[in-house]
Amino acid sequence: MSVSPGFAEMLRDLLAPLGSVSVRRMFGGGGVYCDGLMFGLVAADVLYLKSDEKCCRSFEAEGC
Repeated sequence: MSVSPGFAEMLRDLLAPLGSVSVRRMFGGGGVYCDGLMFGLVAADVLYLKSDEKCCRSFEAEGC
């Protein structure tokens, strides 16, 4: 359940407008960080975002 180099590069490119985005290996996958703050996890080239109730409502409103 690792992160392929191509997927990590795609994430860095797509998320670059947020700030300094990095993908760091952890637990067989990868943690996704922006300016040092972890906001997501990658497992088997799937991005999972950390969220709270407010974020969940916003995601659901967008059909996620």
